[in-house]
Amino acid sequence: MRVDLVLSLVFALLFATAGVLVMGFRWQVALAPGLAAGLGLILSLALALGSARRPDAPQPRLFERAQTIEIAWFLLAVAAVLLLGFSIGGGLFVLAYVHVAQRGRSTALVAVACALAVPLTVELLFGRVLQIALFPGLLFD
Repeated sequence: MRVDLVLSLVFALLFATAGVLVMGFRWQVALAPGLAAGLGLILSLALALGSARRPDAPQPRLFERAQTIEIAWFLLAVAAVLLLGFSIGGGLFVLAYVHVAQRGRSTALVAVACALAVPLTVELLFGRVLQIALFPGLLFD
């Protein structure tokens, strides 16, 4: 089974579903997710087309060490946002990621600055400018 072709088609389906779902929202709310869904759909279809046109391409190995670490960071980000909300969870995730995963490439001061930028940007952009109620997190709901 062509894992790369199947995964790109699964992503295309997810982006298409997201694109359809955002059509029911106000344009101010749907603009950014709609653009992201549209671009994701185009890119995943291009990847699927490229995979289908090269049937003799070597198969990528699943879950090598680097991929497992990336998946773990992604799951940590999802858990942080689900539990603590976009502002706090996003900020704490960025702090942990920049400080731990980017060790040697950034300092603790850069990690703290990035972590503080996330809740400020999220609250100012979505809360104040766009006036969108953000998910507060399961712990604060």
